[in-house]
Amino acid sequence: MLSCILLSAGASARFGSPKALAKQPSNNRPIIEKIQKTLLKTKIDEIIIVLGAHAESIKPFLLKHKNIKVVYNKDHNFGQTSSFKA
Repeated sequence: MLSCILLSAGASARFGSPKALAKQPSNNRPIIEKIQKTLLKTKIDEIIIVLGAHAESIKPFLLKHKNIKVVYNKDHNFGQTSSFKA
């Protein structure tokens, strides 16, 4: 089984807003949507999306699909390694 972990738990402090919600210039939709759709076209069996700091803002843009699993990292302030542990 091939899995992909999409880290989207950070606070995006330097960026100023959640990077996952940055708009695509072509259609003004959040980049998180494009990433999910692209990954679903591959041979990846499981897409694990790790949410944290902006979970409530990002959730509405997550696709409902049997291959997508959402995990919440309550320790997201401790960096990317904590997202892998989640």
